[in-house]
Amino acid sequence: MKASFQATFREKSRHMSFVALCIGLLFSVVLMIPNGSGVMRAIIINPATYAQANNASWSAISVAFMMGFFLPLIGAAFLRNAIRLDRDNGTMTLFLTSRFARFKYTAGKFFSNLCLMLIFWGIVLTFSLIGTLVKYQGNGFNLVQFFLPFLILLPGIIFVSALTLVTETLPGLRGRIGTAAVIIFLVLLYTSDANFQQAPSPIQHIFNVSGTDYLITNIKQAVMQSSGHQLTLLKIIGASTSTQYTGHQNLVFSPLRLTETDLLAMGTLILISCGLVYVAG
Repeated sequence: MKASFQATFREKSRHMSFVALCIGLLFSVVLMIPNGSGVMRAIIINPATYAQANNASWSAISVAFMMGFFLPLIGAAFLRNAIRLDRDNGTMTLFLTSRFARFKYTAGKFFSNLCLMLIFWGIVLTFSLIGTLVKYQGNGFNLVQFFLPFLILLPGIIFVSALTLVTETLPGLRGRIGTAAVIIFLVLLYTSDANFQQAPSPIQHIFNVSGTDYLITNIKQAVMQSSGHQLTLLKIIGASTSTQYTGHQNLVFSPLRLTETDLLAMGTLILISCGLVYVAG
């Protein structure tokens, strides 16, 4: 397992696409941190009531919302050739002519995928923290409130790391067709969850890869506590020309409150991910 992990991680981390993705994520954080003014806004919440993005508590919510969508897609596109590397260089043929621990081999590939995804996640987290502290200078900053929206992305990262691996072992999903199928599947999962007007079903709650359910619940609770009204408008990457931004009330988000049901759903998704790795073996 160790050799499989080291070989795959070294090969993929030395590729120029890995460096380009890290640099791209670094610069994208600048766009993800919300602005109170401008043509494009990262996140818009009841603009007729609230002053937009006027404190640091908006930052983590905004970045986590967008990275919950983009990070799984980046992972699906970048990680999909972990096993194909061994097929292309002939290593897989050598493995199949000898007795080797298949589960340890796939587990090494999985941990390599997970480690790369955690690097992407860590870059976004680190530079979001730096950007938030520089922009807001501590106004409304709460360390727990900032980190929790990023932590809820971890079960989805684990799931994507396992999903990209197991689909590589299925003959019909190898290559570009499989990559496209995985990306479409992840987009469908996201769109089924990203609806603040309807409560998700138990299955949707488990496969909440983007963490959107938890973020929407947090936004609803903050809106209700601050004004006593319900959430009526939520946009991600919205234009300032289509809505009147007349609100002056302050909106501060409290730390996420995860219930036992939420923790059970996260644990179930992690267990499903482990099952996928076992099936891949």
